[in-house]
Amino acid sequence: MKTKAGVWIDREHAIVVTITNSGEELKSFHAGISEPFPQTTETKGQHEYTRNDFIAEDKLERKETNNRRQMHDAVLRFIGDVDALYVLGPGEAKNEFKNYVSAKSHDRVAITLETSDKMTDPQLTVKIREHYNA
Repeated sequence: MKTKAGVWIDREHAIVVTITNSGEELKSFHAGISEPFPQTTETKGQHEYTRNDFIAEDKLERKETNNRRQMHDAVLRFIGDVDALYVLGPGEAKNEFKNYVSAKSHDRVAITLETSDKMTDPQLTVKIREHYNA
């Protein structure tokens, strides 16, 4: 049996299941810190704002994009050279990951997409196993 993988992905984390002759392996990846602003113990009414109290929106977007790219790289390193990839997830995250994989692997990997809500790890493993057995 050739190596096959399934990925449930959204913008903040990914869960990867690889299926080989030796069995299945499951691993989670995260795209960095989801809370960009540090918590303060003071209330906002007790001090004046300074220019360092705010972070520019484009800077936050760049940080999120870089974190997402690092997560995509980590997932690709983990799955290695797969023959088939089954990508699940909500929204546009799965399409972003498909485009990223296609650009990195030069379309050598057969990718199947499916919209899916959040699943537990056992549910995800069963769904991916059923996809490849069908």
